Amino acid sequence: MRSMRRHAPDGTIGPGEKPGVDRRLRAVIADDEPRARQFLERLLREHREVEVVGEAKSGGDTLALVARLSPDVAFLDIQMPDLSGLEVARHLTGEGAPVVVMARQ
Repeated sequence: MRSMRRHAPDGTIGPGEKPGVDRRLRAVIADDEPRARQFLERLLREHREVEVVGEAKSGGDTLALVARLSPDVAFLDIQMPDLSGLEVARHLTGEGAPVVVMARQ
């Protein structure tokens, strides 16, 4: 997996980033099953290019987390309380929206 650099919508480099320096891929994990979140986090930590910046256990919590943290990728369970992963993905659109990866057990 390749490191990524996210620029602001106007093409400028974000705070703390240096020109030409790649940063880690910022990820959030959303699953209502604690063991599933732990398993995926453990797998992602094996890749130094990936930084898990947050975890959520429901769709509503996931939307709030994404809005607050602006991750590059969101790993979503399809079946979660309040909003499914598919419903969460429908809300994650527009400039700066994370790449969505869906999972189902």
